[in-house]
Amino acid sequence: MLLIDDPGKLRVSAYAPTTVKIVNLATIVYGEANIDETAPGFTYPGEPLLGIKALASGQISGDLDVQVDAERSKVWVYTGSEWEKLDANNHAWAVYDILAQGHVDHPAYPTYDNINAEAIYGCGIDKDRLDYESFREWADNIDVLEYSLNIVFDTFMTAWDAILRICQEGRGMVYPVGAKIYAFTDKAADATQLFTMGNIHADTFVQRFMGATQKINMIETTFYDAERNYEKTTLATRTADWDSTDGPSIPISIILYGTTSVDQGWSIPRFLLRGNELLNNIISFGVDVDALAAQAGDVVEVQHDVLNAGRGGRIVSYAENLISNPSFETRAWTPWTIWNTSGNPNKRQIITTTVFTGTYSWWHQSATTNSGNYQTFTVLPSTVYTLSCWAWIIEDYTGTDSIRVMTSVDGEVTYDSGYADISILGSWQRLSVTVTTGVAQTSMTMWVGGKGNCYFDAIQVEQAAAVTDWMQQARVTLDREVTLAGDDELIVWRDGVRITKTTSLNTGETRDNILYITPWAVPPQQYDIYSFGADSTTIVNKYRITEISRTDELMRTLTLVQYDAALYDSYTPADADPVISGGYVAAAKVAPPTTLIETIADLLNIATNVQIREVVSRNRTTGQYESSLVVTWDPVNGDPRGTWEVWLRDVDASDDGWQGSWEAGTYGHDDKVEYDGKAYISLEDENTSTPVNV
Repeated sequence: MLLIDDPGKLRVSAYAPTTVKIVNLATIVYGEANIDETAPGFTYPGEPLLGIKALASGQISGDLDVQVDAERSKVWVYTGSEWEKLDANNHAWAVYDILAQGHVDHPAYPTYDNINAEAIYGCGIDKDRLDYESFREWADNIDVLEYSLNIVFDTFMTAWDAILRICQEGRGMVYPVGAKIYAFTDKAADATQLFTMGNIHADTFVQRFMGATQKINMIETTFYDAERNYEKTTLATRTADWDSTDGPSIPISIILYGTTSVDQGWSIPRFLLRGNELLNNIISFGVDVDALAAQAGDVVEVQHDVLNAGRGGRIVSYAENLISNPSFETRAWTPWTIWNTSGNPNKRQIITTTVFTGTYSWWHQSATTNSGNYQTFTVLPSTVYTLSCWAWIIEDYTGTDSIRVMTSVDGEVTYDSGYADISILGSWQRLSVTVTTGVAQTSMTMWVGGKGNCYFDAIQVEQAAAVTDWMQQARVTLDREVTLAGDDELIVWRDGVRITKTTSLNTGETRDNILYITPWAVPPQQYDIYSFGADSTTIVNKYRITEISRTDELMRTLTLVQYDAALYDSYTPADADPVISGGYVAAAKVAPPTTLIETIADLLNIATNVQIREVVSRNRTTGQYESSLVVTWDPVNGDPRGTWEVWLRDVDASDDGWQGSWEAGTYGHDDKVEYDGKAYISLEDENTSTPVNV
């Protein structure tokens, strides 16, 4: 299968050790014949396309190398409203073309009167079964990376194998969901869902680690370098610590069939090595079908006790105090308003000497029954609310009930009040009143005060049928107890939206309700999934979903690989210069970027099956023995071209047993010394001899 235009054109040439005459070399038109036969076409694959004639000669033996330069600029893509021609050298559109080409509705379907006709090579999948938006996202990422696909399929293979060959180089993959095919883009992404012990099935969580000794530390990459006339070129990319770790190197070899530039030939293996270094664990677990909103390829947040990441579960309830500045911690009266200015209104003060909670409270003194402060707030119609506050009575002026919290229901002329017990002096007591709003009521006013001398603190209005514990400004109740450590963060997911809030209250306490000094902008709701902890970086771990499998009718099993955004900081051709040092992937073991393109392949040719032999011979003139090392190796794919460098390192101070310069004394077996500019190794214990070259 040749991915070229119709009418595409092939430029064919050949070379051999001796001159060969090429017969009928001409432009060959690819595709079905058109009506006026200006593009006669040919049938492919399976038929000979080129004839070569050579005079019989003893100088000609073996096969002839034939080079074909194939060019294609565009492929057909359905963009949602019409078919358009998009870049064929973009990995996403090349895969789209393989999937879509061959369908009867495709613009290049071979009919007799179709001037755009091409021979069928694709899968013939209906355009409506290909998700254009996901392919477009993949294509956009390819443009950001500045990757380019230059590939020819000149051997028989399945369409899936061809797609995998492209995906390996394009940081993407395709997968079916039902009857539709989507593209996945391997790039940095935000999390789309939270999984915790609240929605993960019990006893299904499994975590697997990859040991350091199993990780590759070198990739030998073969590609076809356009700067060297598309000759097969091999680069070696290694991790920064490949030569300092214990144990043997763990290399792999890959062939990039669609890469023709050195930059891209560097970038792809560096990305693979960086991922191998950063990502070291895989997890799997089961969830209910209705708890799964993410899909394969998505990044998600995961909390589980196995991961030692936060505490997770489901929200039990959320309550909010409708009173603003309820404990006067702002040290200001706003938004409180003076109630009845005629009753010694100046005798109110925010103080710190007697408080129920926090740092501040309100001292109130008045000789008027209807006096104090009031605040108006929004409520829901036909809803039960409880109003409360804490009061400390210093002195009662009336001998009857007067210190109170008070409100009125819309449409009623009477007031509902909760009075203090005037017999309790010098300690905190709680006042409360419960009411139901009117059918059309949307606002309510709360009055706090009365005739007497007292302190008020912790004023609260909540949507509840009875008074509950003091909640500051908001309270979230969890399905399990947690220990607060200060600056604790609660992460909640609902309808694909991640909401978070931090609190520093109640540090050191273990409790199932979390208090906040300000309300939530988006309040959590009952049964929302949450994760809670003191360090926002470890409350959850991020993973990318690689597989969703069916466990039974109502359950799915997810397989996920660790996610790290730092992976996507690895070098790409879009960068000005490769990163030579630091990080997880080092180019220091690769030819530096200043190396000329013409010589880089020679510098980086790979040797396999390396063997070293030592040959000891005696010098007839001096009588001394001399050692020679013979090094042999096999080149890649048997190609004898190129150069290799052989390095020999003498014993030095970096070796175990190094003793420095030789001095008269006793040395042990395998001790190493320097003498007269040469390095020597002791071959016995209790060695007192002088080093000598034997």
